[in-house]
Amino acid sequence: MKNIFLIADTHFGDQKLCDIQFFNGEKYRPWDKASDMDEALIGNWNKVVGRNDIVYHLGDVAVQKEKIRLLAKCNGVKILIKGNRDNFELFNYVAYFSDVKSSYVIDKFILSHIPLFHACIKNGMVNIHGHLHRQEIKNNKYLNVSVEKINYRPISVDEIKIKLDRDKMYSLFAN
Repeated sequence: MKNIFLIADTHFGDQKLCDIQFFNGEKYRPWDKASDMDEALIGNWNKVVGRNDIVYHLGDVAVQKEKIRLLAKCNGVKILIKGNRDNFELFNYVAYFSDVKSSYVIDKFILSHIPLFHACIKNGMVNIHGHLHRQEIKNNKYLNVSVEKINYRPISVDEIKIKLDRDKMYSLFAN
């Protein structure tokens, strides 16, 4: 059986993300070198994704065109939901992705890179997105799957459903 996974904002090759530090000295991403980050992301990916699983990458794959080819080392059938940094010619992506889309709906999930405007999300639907990295929208219509929010590995749709059900149940008793 094929599992479905989601991930966003890998930013393969992005040394700037490895260099950023917060005022308290904490690193934005826990690697000193982009090459170490890339290898860790690929290793984490392959620990959870099987060869025949499906992975929706919700954008911002790589900052350098040549780093897109790192996807060849990643398991699964990959589909790209283009991000604001996925600006290279389409042929660079179709070599590694079976499809490229601007958004997509799976079950009750609307997949996008940038969070959708609240009024565009119908009742009962959840916008799963990236783009915000460590930030999140505090609203049950949104879920951020940027790598910083999902422990630097793809997250399965089944895990997401459990998380959303748990959060919904918790909110019923939180008042």
